[in-house]
Amino acid sequence: MNLINCYLKKLNSPLKDIPLIGEKRKFFLKKHGVTKVRDLILLFPKRFIQEDAELREGDLCITLLIKRKIRNKIFIVEADFKGSLVKMVFFNIRSFNIFSVNSYYKVFGKFEKKGSFYEVKHVQVLNRSENKIPSYNILIPDKILNKVAISIIDEMPWNEKIIFDLSLKEALKNLHLGFDLEKSMSVLKYLEAMMLIKSFEAKDFYEPLDFDLSILKNLPFNPNDEQENAISNIVSDLKKNVPMKHLVFGEVGSGKTMVALASILLMVQAGFSCILLAPTAALAKQHYDFMLPIFEKMNNTIALLTGSVKKKKQVQEKIRQGAFDLIISTHAVLYMEEIPNLGLLIVDEMQRFGVLQRSKLLLEAKRKNLLMLSATPIPRSLNFIVSDLISTSKLKSAVFKKQIKTVAVSAEGKADLIQKIMQSGKKGYWVLPSIEDMEENPGVLRSFEEFKEKGFENLILLHGKMKDSEKIDAIEDFKMLKSGILVSTTVIETGIDIPDADLIIIENPAQFGLAQLHQLRGRVGRRGQEAFCILLYYNFSKKINLLKKTLDGFEIAQADLDLRGAGEYAGLRQHGENAFMFLNLSDDIDFFNKAKKDKRVLDEFSFFFGSDEIFQ
Repeated sequence: MNLINCYLKKLNSPLKDIPLIGEKRKFFLKKHGVTKVRDLILLFPKRFIQEDAELREGDLCITLLIKRKIRNKIFIVEADFKGSLVKMVFFNIRSFNIFSVNSYYKVFGKFEKKGSFYEVKHVQVLNRSENKIPSYNILIPDKILNKVAISIIDEMPWNEKIIFDLSLKEALKNLHLGFDLEKSMSVLKYLEAMMLIKSFEAKDFYEPLDFDLSILKNLPFNPNDEQENAISNIVSDLKKNVPMKHLVFGEVGSGKTMVALASILLMVQAGFSCILLAPTAALAKQHYDFMLPIFEKMNNTIALLTGSVKKKKQVQEKIRQGAFDLIISTHAVLYMEEIPNLGLLIVDEMQRFGVLQRSKLLLEAKRKNLLMLSATPIPRSLNFIVSDLISTSKLKSAVFKKQIKTVAVSAEGKADLIQKIMQSGKKGYWVLPSIEDMEENPGVLRSFEEFKEKGFENLILLHGKMKDSEKIDAIEDFKMLKSGILVSTTVIETGIDIPDADLIIIENPAQFGLAQLHQLRGRVGRRGQEAFCILLYYNFSKKINLLKKTLDGFEIAQADLDLRGAGEYAGLRQHGENAFMFLNLSDDIDFFNKAKKDKRVLDEFSFFFGSDEIFQ
């Protein structure tokens, strides 16, 4: 076990002590999310170049014509490629000396046509003793990255066979060398499925709790029948002597936050602290503003922890001291040390089951109760796998009856649409799929400037690259407007509640998932007022007809799964983050089935799937 601990600590260490990785190379690696030794060995080649492989863009078969030294330590090679001249520059005499005049070679690199000749950069040559060359697509020599990764993997202590008669050590090495790729990736998928299954299993037993339900009189509204049923289910789970794992999935505007608040009040009354985890700082601030007056009235304490809060270190220190009954935060709080007396973690709008085995807080919590909130039903396939591991509640009806009319408008009518909106006096959103322009599709930045030039009043800009404080300010400013347009990316998708917004224009809806379009549509008409969703399309698609047909989120969620498959669950691809590192739910359900039957305890492998926990 000491050997495993030593290796785990090495995996968690920064890259500074790794040979061949200097400051410049660390800079390039950091741009790809590689900051620790673990990240480096999980950075697999994008492809493998083989001598007998078909030529792709970036690969050249050449016949060498001339090689010469042009200046000190600068060497040039000229070759023929299909009758065109190819020039390659080398700064290393060993690479230069590989070539012989009139010989045939296959080279790889980024090549560009420069008038009458090709110029090749980042050149690699297939060595006759090698079967294949790994290509990582990073501005660091592939052979160096490969050598470093293999040297780290060779030190691994894990030789136990996992699946397909492969150990984790063998699988990782194969993935860097290009052997048995499918089977080797299956080892990582299987371990990740096992980590998820194990994270749901009850490992702790408690003294049962009892609750005085009169505390729920402090809720700002009386729960409807569906909300009462969900709260009742949660109370039943919290009273058990094992940790609660409960998923509430509900329609847009169905009152999931009310159910979460009821759960918080019950646990605070029982003497425990709670954490409400939000995906964005703006949504965390919205939850905080909603719950603060309730907690002040009850003389309970509440904290907001995001990257933009003032005196952040002081807030964190008070959290460590157990000064708050409720902490509302973004995901960063997951990686804090133990929080005193933590009894409930609520994950809001994350739709990332992978977060469960990565939460250090839940490992150390006094009671490991977990409440998950989702605006989209989980895929039937995953529901079958976890149905005996978690309990669920459904909220099918919106609190206020929806009066949202969905209209499709061709991009040819964009100019007329802009004029109508300018004259309408409405308050709403104009949503685009990207910040910068993409091919012919305008981005948020250009659209914002164009709208200003056309005379739009009360325009506000919002996108993902803004600082958290800037995002919160933009949303607060928009709340204060009687009319105006918030020009935004999909950062408004999850939970943003502007009650009087009555218009949303979604430009180029083909770029979004169906469930995501429904989530965006749910930003308007949130108090039951008449509202409009305009789909400004470049190419008409089946999604548009489905959205025009129904406002039922459950029907749309199922149609979304049918269109895109369970692996695209809840628009995770649009968020840029998958629920898992290696698994794909549409293809890999069998791994869950096998993992459920595996009785081995392989906790130390959770480190490879995002946990910073070092098991002692």
